[in-house]
Amino acid sequence: PFRFGLPRWVSHRMGDERSRKAMEQSMLDAKLQETGEKERLKEYITSQLNESGWREELKKQCVQFIQDKGVEKVSLEEMINDIAPRGRATLPEKLKVEVFNRLRSFAEKQGFEH
Repeated sequence: PFRFGLPRWVSHRMGDERSRKAMEQSMLDAKLQETGEKERLKEYITSQLNESGWREELKKQCVQFIQDKGVEKVSLEEMINDIAPRGRATLPEKLKVEVFNRLRSFAEKQGFEH
């Protein structure tokens, strides 16, 4: 039968590429963990979010959400679905760039491709 989509050899190569990237990601994550860099990054991110007021603002949004819905009618899932996208959207751009640069630098020092 006629198939729509990419030729088998193209999709096979794309699958290989995806699995290679997934393996590199897994190896990078393991290296971050074993060197302690993951914990240092978490601490850095937490401190930057505290200093910028981002966490406090997110807490206010959570309190407002609960007050608007009523404490008895709010589920954690509802609150996460409402607040998380706003939280991600308001992450300081400077922090995102800094974390990306730190990760890239770490990966390069560990010999990972970019």
